[in-house]
Amino acid sequence: MKQAVMTAPGRITIGKAAQPAPGKGEVLLHIRRIGVCGSDIHVWHGCHPFTSYPVVQGHEFSAVVAAIGPGVKGIPAGAKVTALPQETC
Repeated sequence: MKQAVMTAPGRITIGKAAQPAPGKGEVLLHIRRIGVCGSDIHVWHGCHPFTSYPVVQGHEFSAVVAAIGPGVKGIPAGAKVTALPQETC
């Protein structure tokens, strides 16, 4: 799959990444759209105090559930979803 990685302020590299598989209790999302917010602009300019490089941006998004891992209930494949951008792994 394609992946856009910001390697330094003002520099984005498009490369390939391995296709992930959802684990237990996880879903795999096919990102359809992303938004650009104020923190993304600060990262672009190298002014975000909590970001180091390289970084994959796009924390505000809409997606479709592409695959479901074991134990996931109530979210069918094909469902349109998003997430709270303040929640982290």
